[in-house]
Amino acid sequence: MRNQTKPIIMPGSAPKREILYNLFMDRKIFFPALILSLALLSIATGAYFQNLLRPDMDKWADNIDYRQYKPPAPWMTVNDLKQQAEVGTFCWTKEFISVCADAVGIPTPSQPLVFASSETPFLFHFQLHDVAAIADLAFYYTPISSADALSEAGADPIWWPYWDNMSPIFLEPAHTVTVELTLPPGLYVFNLFAIWEGQGDGSFGYLVEIR
Repeated sequence: MRNQTKPIIMPGSAPKREILYNLFMDRKIFFPALILSLALLSIATGAYFQNLLRPDMDKWADNIDYRQYKPPAPWMTVNDLKQQAEVGTFCWTKEFISVCADAVGIPTPSQPLVFASSETPFLFHFQLHDVAAIADLAFYYTPISSADALSEAGADPIWWPYWDNMSPIFLEPAHTVTVELTLPPGLYVFNLFAIWEGQGDGSFGYLVEIR
C-alpha cells in the first residue's frame, strides 16, 4: 500500500489564504477595491507632480505679458476722425493660453471725438476683425457727464460705470459695421460687445462729444 504524505499546515495559514482567495474571487468586493486603490494612487501621484512642477509653472506664468492675450480693439471712424476702443471685460484664447478679466466698468479713451450738432445724424463705422467667427454683436450708448467718471482727473483710459438704461442695438456682423444715431449735444459713452466663436468675447468703449 502506497504511503500517503499529508501536507503540513501551519497553524492559522489556511484560513488567511482562504480569505484572500475568497476576496479575489468575489468580484463584488475585489474590483471596486481595485478601482478605489488605483484612484487613490492616481490622486497621490498627481498631487506629487503638481507640487514638484509648481515653482516652474508659477515662474512661467509670471513671465507672460497678459496684455497680448486680449481681443483686438476695433477702430471707430466718423467722417475723417478715428478712435480706437479701450478694452474692458473680456475672455480671450491665444496660443493655447486663455485669459479672462472682469472690468470695474467701461473704459474709454481720455479724449472724446468731438462733433458739431449740425452734423447729425451721425454715421459711426466700426472695423472688426475675423468677422466670420463673430457669433453675437451688440452696441450700447448712454449720455454721461464728467462727474460720472470712476477715474481721477487726467486718467487714461477713463473708466465709467455700467448703466441699467443702456439698451442693446443688435448688429449683423460685418468687416465694417455702421450705426446711425441722432444725438443732442452732450457727452456719450459707446460700448461695443462681440463674441467670437471658439476664441472669446470682449467689451470695447468709446467716448464721443456733441457740441
